[in-house]
Amino acid sequence: MTLKPREAAFDLSIWLRVLQEENHDTGTRELHGTLVQFGDGAQILKISLPADFSAVHLSMLPPGSSPSSVASLLAEMGFSVPVECVRVPPQGDATHCSADIRVEDPTFARRLCTKLDAKKLTSGVTFQITAVPINAPMPQVSNSSRVDCKKVHCSWHRPFRKVWLNFGNEDIAKKVNYRFNAGTYKVLGQQVSSIACNRSGGYHNPVVWTVCLTEVPATATEPDILCVISPHFRPRDVEMRQTSYKADLGTANAMIKSKLMQVGSLEWWEDGAESGGKRVKAKARFQDEEHARKAVTFLNNTPLPFNKNGKLTMQLVYSTKLKVSERIYKAVQAQIQTEKQVWKSQHLLFIPYEPTRGYRVLKIEGEDSKDVAQAKNSLEKILAGETVMCGDKPLWTPSFGINGDTYRRLKDVEQNLGVVIIRNKSQSRLYLYGPPEKCREARMLLADLAKEDASDRHAIDLDEQKFIWACHGGFKAISAALGKGVVAFDIISSPKRILVTGTDEQYKLALRMVADQKESEELGR
Repeated sequence: MTLKPREAAFDLSIWLRVLQEENHDTGTRELHGTLVQFGDGAQILKISLPADFSAVHLSMLPPGSSPSSVASLLAEMGFSVPVECVRVPPQGDATHCSADIRVEDPTFARRLCTKLDAKKLTSGVTFQITAVPINAPMPQVSNSSRVDCKKVHCSWHRPFRKVWLNFGNEDIAKKVNYRFNAGTYKVLGQQVSSIACNRSGGYHNPVVWTVCLTEVPATATEPDILCVISPHFRPRDVEMRQTSYKADLGTANAMIKSKLMQVGSLEWWEDGAESGGKRVKAKARFQDEEHARKAVTFLNNTPLPFNKNGKLTMQLVYSTKLKVSERIYKAVQAQIQTEKQVWKSQHLLFIPYEPTRGYRVLKIEGEDSKDVAQAKNSLEKILAGETVMCGDKPLWTPSFGINGDTYRRLKDVEQNLGVVIIRNKSQSRLYLYGPPEKCREARMLLADLAKEDASDRHAIDLDEQKFIWACHGGFKAISAALGKGVVAFDIISSPKRILVTGTDEQYKLALRMVADQKESEELGR
């Protein structure tokens, strides 16, 4: 029997309500690259195209920036951006932050970049912030993982110089040399290497004891060096040698970025910061994975355009993302924390983004593809949960699939034990998430619940005609006649059924009403 359009729409609306109730879904589905949000009765509430979104990458944000602080900063500039549209990943250094903002407004990225360019003529923190438009990916609507390697890390040595410290006393020279090598003395907060030697002096002092400091930051001055040495250990004089190269940081960043753009188009580029160690570290993301790979192949370990004696280091970054409901994430957070210790030892970065509409995106990033793949598998295993079994078969009773009294008791188990129970109605399975000891207790309670349900439940099978009758008022009438919580509508099983959890008299009454099949218009009065 073929359903009429109205009947088909009603059937789809039931499925959508089931999905929304169980998974806290918004009813949004991706269809051929377009996001469609459904309402009751399969009504289309909203259609979003890729062209409706725009995104921007902000860099040089203040240290410690958060989604809320970035949203507040944008609000001061006249842009109303929900906090959930802002993502601030953990940063590799504390000198600045970056953020990605994606909103459903095709003009947002252009307007923000124009505004920030104008702000550069003013003072304040906004002056330093840079913005570049990036591709605006459509929001994720499933828990499918994504793996890519479009991102690269670029690094090179900062300019440095040699500094000679001349002493007239061998013992003092050795003590100063030791303190520099041990890190007791640092120049501009950075440890430098030190070599002690002696060389010929003048007529009155035939021997000068010298300490040679290497890799001293080019910006360091003589007072910067003297101020870290104890007054009674200070040298007779200081000789500052030439820096390893003359290019300033802005020029260096621009030249490295230019080399990358010769390989392929960039989604965004993040300049290396003024401070943060002996090496400058910049980041870039290509629009195409092929170009990222090519850039690493052809540019890694090549001479710097501004320093022929220095080398550019390029490293490909692999990343994977998974989307999970916030309540599942909280239930398995302790398990993820244990895995994080392994990932940290492998130099992998784990980023749990702030939740948006009940869901959280988890990201793993690293420079070793095998380590990232293994971490992804470990994370997927945790997020898959544990199938509740009864012997060698999944534990299931039809009442688990409907929102009746059995389901309410299932939710009580969830709440009392602090676990999460997910129903997979299409596969007739329950999945458990939470601490192992709590999951063991939940399994026993669920097994008891399934046994109790089987002992006092009656099922009324529905053919196609009776199912349509039930959808159009029949089930509502039975529910009203028998009382709240006594009957449930099982649309998952085949054939579809009405379940009665009550007395024999209530079951017989339901049977009579199904057999009579009064017209739905009559039943709805």
